[in-house]
Amino acid sequence: MHPSLDPPTLGVGVFFLFLFGFLPLLAVAVFYLLLFSFVFVVVGGGTIVWILALISCIKNESATDNTKIVWVLVILFTHFLGGLIYLLIRRPQRIRELGR
Repeated sequence: MHPSLDPPTLGVGVFFLFLFGFLPLLAVAVFYLLLFSFVFVVVGGGTIVWILALISCIKNESATDNTKIVWVLVILFTHFLGGLIYLLIRRPQRIRELGR
């Protein structure tokens, strides 16, 4: 029998190829899948918060002074952080002041 076709040697070679070739590749693929999923959720969630804050500000802020313009600019230029600040700080204050 030819030595390269010896079943135990071939089996061990396939095992080591699987262990050191496929498993690390699979681990890297799973890592990047989880990383990109996390980034997608964070960016997507931030964009949704940003859009909701912008709509709420444009629709409900008083147009008598410059607060609407200032808050729209803050939300536009600071993206998620500005939208979050608006929704957590200014919106409850606006509801107390204007009732809307």
